[in-house]
Amino acid sequence: MRNTLLIARREYMERIRAKSFVVMTVLIPLLMGGGLFASVYFGGSGQRAPHITIVSPDTDLAIKLQDELAVMEPGMTVDAISPPTPDTMHILSADVDDREMEGFLWVDAAAQRQAIFYGKPGGHLVSELGDALAHAAPRANLRLPVVVTVQNIRTSRHESEKLTRSQSSKAITYALFFLMYFCVMMYGVNVARSITEEKTSRIFEVMLSTVTPQEMMMGKVFGVGSVGLTQVFIWMAAAAVLMATPLVRIVTGVSVTVSLGIGQMLFFMLMFGLGFMLYASIAAILGAIVNSDQELGQLNLILALPLAFCLMVSYRVTQYPDGLLATLTSFIPPCTPLLMFTRVAVGHPPAWQVALSVVDLVLAIYAMMWVASRIYRVGILMYGKRPSLGEILRWMRYS
Repeated sequence: MRNTLLIARREYMERIRAKSFVVMTVLIPLLMGGGLFASVYFGGSGQRAPHITIVSPDTDLAIKLQDELAVMEPGMTVDAISPPTPDTMHILSADVDDREMEGFLWVDAAAQRQAIFYGKPGGHLVSELGDALAHAAPRANLRLPVVVTVQNIRTSRHESEKLTRSQSSKAITYALFFLMYFCVMMYGVNVARSITEEKTSRIFEVMLSTVTPQEMMMGKVFGVGSVGLTQVFIWMAAAAVLMATPLVRIVTGVSVTVSLGIGQMLFFMLMFGLGFMLYASIAAILGAIVNSDQELGQLNLILALPLAFCLMVSYRVTQYPDGLLATLTSFIPPCTPLLMFTRVAVGHPPAWQVALSVVDLVLAIYAMMWVASRIYRVGILMYGKRPSLGEILRWMRYS
């Protein structure tokens, strides 16, 4: 065990100090954040213009506000109702509920709350309403400062909150899904490449005088896996700090709500660790049976195919997390880390299914480690042509 930890420490420190680690740790969040900002910023040009209604007992005030907003926001559609009828509140609330407009501003100088916006405005809409009221205040007998109170429409509140949570949950799930996909693939290949490089340089022949092949393999798996966990932890911590500040809302004009709980985030880390162990075991086999990076590149498809399958079915799993396809595929060991996490993030699978998937994955890792260790201890000392399947099976039978 001591030798395993020493090798793991060497692998960890060698990679954590590399410039590529620093570059990737900074570059990946910047690329993902830049893509998100671009989609929000440029995607906003295709959205419809805001539509609101001004309601006031004072006709002159309603018309004045309508004119002010037309100048401040030329693309906004502003209607005016004055004076209101007993049914005005009900009719306009129904329009907001049906998403025919963003909301309506009720202004009454005699009321305790002079300006109430009914709806759910986005971006700087409330600020513009406040500016328009401030300009009209001297001639409308409004008390300064004019405060715009936002009041959610009761009939649409629960549906809107449910939709927001659902969209936020799915967006974060997709982000973590691709993060796990990227890291498992990248660091799994790193395990195979590390083995291939040391095998080519014959460093193994010196190291095998003091450590066993199993200790070397486990040390590499743990060391490289720790680098991946470190990078993921840095990214998640940075994202948590960013979400806790108003920077995202200021830059994009969109409020982002993280709807995943602590338990789901811890489950993500568990699935990431177990998933890496499984794929790293496969990568160790690949690294042991090839003799060069060129040969390794040809076999990387073995690692990529299960991950590509998870990517293809991920959308279906997010839409129907308790469906037959999602349930069956989440118990296939190579798919379990990605798809079971997706089910937990967007749905509520039974606890026994979650526990069974973890047990299933642990057993698969144990079996793959057993196979990998038998192939590894012979394969790392073999040079020349790539072994056939029959030769690999004979390696597994060696005591």
